Amino acid sequence: QCCDIRELRAAARFARLRIGADEAEEERQLAVGQRWQCQQQLAEVEEASATLRARVRSLRGEVCAAQREAETVVAAVDERAAATEVAEHAGRTELAVPEIAE
Repeated sequence: QCCDIRELRAAARFARLRIGADEAEEERQLAVGQRWQCQQQLAEVEEASATLRARVRSLRGEVCAAQREAETVVAAVDERAAATEVAEHAGRTELAVPEIAE
């Protein structure tokens, strides 16, 4: 009867260990699945990040080109304004100087 009790206890202990091992294996497989999902998400985020970095470089180039164009336009407008001012001043000078009859 002593042996039977020991055997029952050993069987119960083995059953508990087997259940614990099964639960641990399920948790391990769940962790593997979660790890795979995280790696997939990380890859997607890295790809999106690379795409955004490329877009930022492109936009910076566009902004620089637009800035250079704006500076060119401003310079042309300033030149026209200066030329107009010179022409207006010359016109006022012509009006102010009376013609001398010969």
